[in-house]
Amino acid sequence: MINFYTGFINYATLRSVFTALQPTATTMVRWSQMQRHVNKENVNENAFHCETLLLIDQFFLFLCRVRQGLPEQDLAVRFNISQSSVSRILITWANYLYCMLGSLPLWSSRAAIDESMPQSFKDTYPKTRVILDCTEIRVQTPSSKVLNSETYSSSKVIQFLNLWLEYLPMEPYLL
Repeated sequence: MINFYTGFINYATLRSVFTALQPTATTMVRWSQMQRHVNKENVNENAFHCETLLLIDQFFLFLCRVRQGLPEQDLAVRFNISQSSVSRILITWANYLYCMLGSLPLWSSRAAIDESMPQSFKDTYPKTRVILDCTEIRVQTPSSKVLNSETYSSSKVIQFLNLWLEYLPMEPYLL
């Protein structure tokens, strides 16, 4: 069930990723603290914590939302917390993971691509480095006016998240 809810192949992999993130996750600043800081209000400098959820449970909650798209109200019931706490946890973890993982290299080296590229690609498209695709995912209307304006599609009158996807031309392999 770990794979179903999180996308990780097993609990050991989930735990390894969390363990790598944990040293900095314990000191991340929660969303409401950042909002107060931006608005020049009093900011509590303590690390983010939700008294009823351990950090690993917050990470799991975030992964359930991202992987399965479970509604905030459903997550609130499952984790026995308020819907507003779920919302704050989701925003906090999204920002934190963006900061932590956003610095990872997006593009593989030319040598790595050439080494793993299928022969049919080498013959037909020898200079291919990446295949790009774009997709739209319909999302809930955000309560934040800033986020609302970033996801609103005037041509469709609906909220969409536009995603650019990168596919590397690599030979398939088994895990």
